[in-house]
This record gives sequence, C-alpha cells and structure tokens, in this order.
Amino acid sequence: MIVTKHTVLCFFLAAVPSKSFLYHHNIPILSQEVFEVCHDGNKFLRFPLYFRLHEQLPASTQNPGMEFERERTTVILYNKPRNVITSHSKIDAAPTSPENGKEILRTTVYEEIQSMTGYVGGGSKHGINLKDGNISFESATGIRSKWHAIGRLDVDTTGLLLLTNDGGLVHHATNPTSESHKDSGVITKTYEALIMGHHDDESSPALKQIRTIGVDIGAKYGGWTKPSQNLKVLNHPTPKSTLVSITIAEGKNRQVRRMFHGVHSGVMKLHRSKIGQKLTLGNLEEGEWRILSEAEVLESLNWNTRTLDTIYQQKGRNRKKKMKSYKH
Repeated sequence: MIVTKHTVLCFFLAAVPSKSFLYHHNIPILSQEVFEVCHDGNKFLRFPLYFRLHEQLPASTQNPGMEFERERTTVILYNKPRNVITSHSKIDAAPTSPENGKEILRTTVYEEIQSMTGYVGGGSKHGINLKDGNISFESATGIRSKWHAIGRLDVDTTGLLLLTNDGGLVHHATNPTSESHKDSGVITKTYEALIMGHHDDESSPALKQIRTIGVDIGAKYGGWTKPSQNLKVLNHPTPKSTLVSITIAEGKNRQVRRMFHGVHSGVMKLHRSKIGQKLTLGNLEEGEWRILSEAEVLESLNWNTRTLDTIYQQKGRNRKKKMKSYKH
C-alpha cells in the first residue's frame, strides 16, 4: 500500500463520512461504484468515496487509460415526459404493464438527454454550432464526468427536472438544512396536481391541513411534512376533481402524492412547473432540454458556477466515464 496524503484523507473520510463535506468539495456519493484507490491487500472501501486531486496520485490511478480535465458547473433544464425514469440504472427502465394494448418501454432521463433528440440550443459557451444535427452531448454541455438529477421526479410525474455535474449544487438545492441556505432561503418546488374530489379554497379541510400543519406521510417516508409554502385551487376539470397548484420546500420521496393521500384524496396527474421563484419550463415541449446560463443558475438557484476537476477513464477511442467531478 502506498501511503500518501490522499490515502490518509480517504481513510479518515471512510471512518467519519460527512455528506456536507463531500458535497461541498464536489465529492460524489450517489454512485454505487467504489473507486478502489485506498486499499490494503483485499480490503477495499465499501463506500463510494472520492477525494480532491493534487500533485500526486496513488499508483493505482497512474495508468495511461486515466485522463484528467477541468469542467465548469453545468445545469440542464429538462421537461420530463411520463414513463421516463430518473435513474442511472437500466434495470429501473424495464418494460411496464401494457397501456392501451401497447407495451411501453421506460427509458432513463440520462438516456433521453444523451440521445440529443430533445436538445434546444440558444447559445453555447463551448463555441459550437448548435444547429449541427450531429452534435454530441459532451460537445453541447462540456460534461464528461458523472452527472445527476437535482431531486427526482417519479415515473408518472412530468415537468421541470434539473441535472448537473456539480455535486455541491445537488446538495445545496435538495437539502433544506444546508448551510448554504442561511442567507438565500430554501429553494422551493411548485407543482400542478390533479387531485380526487371537489375541493374549494376556503372550505376544504384537506387543503386547510396541508396549508397549516402539514401531513403525516408515515415514518418510513419522513413523518410529518412541513406546511405547504403556497396552495391554491386553479379550477375544477370535473365535478369530482380539482386542479391545484402547490409549492413545497422539502423533497421527501413522492411527497406531494403522499400528502394528498394522507388527507384522503389522491393525485391523478402531477406536473412540476417551477423551481425557486423564477425558473420555469418556458417554451420547452415535453422531452426537450436546454442548458441554463451561469446568470440563470445564480439567480434561480443562488449558486455560483465553478471550475471542477474531473477524472474519466478512456478506452481506445471510446471514452468510458468512470469517475465524477471534484472541486478545484
């Protein structure tokens, strides 16, 4: 075993892992992969742990197939359609049950975006022709490292989904208790939900509970939610249904669906329409996506884009991404 400052740091973090520390330094922890840099015989770290790169690397990473490059924080705004999974795993994208007599195959948001079929240009910081139909994902975004969704949308939920290569931004935007919110406040999410039953703004006990005290969605899913930031009735499509707009500041698993279920209603359709105070889908159609400008990232997410050190493994001419990004 080669002992370096990287090895010491790796063992220290493995013993006392801190999510806030890892995300602040853009050390990804969402992957199921384990980068076996710090090792002793056959004992490998069972934690997907990475560290900052400096002058020297352990011998296990010093091979001609490993390349290093700097990226900038990049944020993708995607209008997610139904039956697209927010997951890196192709197992989650297995065929669904038949609908309307046809078998529907679920794909992942990463596959859909990387196919470039829904890419909408509008200026590029990479100096490329956005009208070129053969443009690659890497050329358009500058992303060659691992990237993740900033909060998930379930398979049946449509609308605004953000994805980024910056782990710090993921933590900042999805963790309401993050220290980065002290001055700017929590980033909210707004949804339009078609719910069961006829509910009026003023007289509905269910809506009143969601507004005032929150809902117990079960200990398994985080217990009591906080009251909604905003909840209003938009219209009644039928005598037995209500379309509402709801804004929340948390991100518990399937929270909006579980909240309405907890007050004896149910969500028939769910669409995320806004993140923060200003970020909306605009003119994007379902399946389309674009890259946010650095000004939009700062204004909408209160995050300063930054330079990231990235690592990836190259095999011949086809580069296989193996690692993620690091704050420089």
